[in-house]
Amino acid sequence: MANLVLGPQRGTMSAKVFQNPHLRIPPSLFFKIEIPLNPFQFQGETQVTSVRLDFIDFGVFDWKELPNREFRFPKNPEDGYIDGSMYLGGTHNPADCTRIRFGNLEQKTLPTSLDIEFDFTYEGPIELGKVAVTWQVDLDVDSAGLDRVIEESRRVIKKRRR
Repeated sequence: MANLVLGPQRGTMSAKVFQNPHLRIPPSLFFKIEIPLNPFQFQGETQVTSVRLDFIDFGVFDWKELPNREFRFPKNPEDGYIDGSMYLGGTHNPADCTRIRFGNLEQKTLPTSLDIEFDFTYEGPIELGKVAVTWQVDLDVDSAGLDRVIEESRRVIKKRRR
């Protein structure tokens, strides 16, 4: 396996209400975490990329329920997995996030610990294999933006799912 150092930078957390009747997904509150990575060298070029964790269902109805809690998730394709990926080597490589632990909200910063496994064997670059990391990342929180999404979710989501 090639030597690959993935260093996270400060990230962001957002949310949206999403539905897809064709896939039988009722209106649901989903969160997203995006973590830019420190630039690194790969195949002779400087890479600038990020890790995206989409469609995170924490089973809460308010983002203010997240601080000081830990959440565990199965790997893809089990129900409840986080749709995670990192673009590298011309492909979106799967990123299975199995644990998210939030610290105490400090103004607009939410300290976060994440366990993520990158699978570069899925589409390549296969020489990187599978890389597991535990990251400590500060997430920027736009409280007004999250509050707007929470209000929207309260209007369209009829009952608690968990």
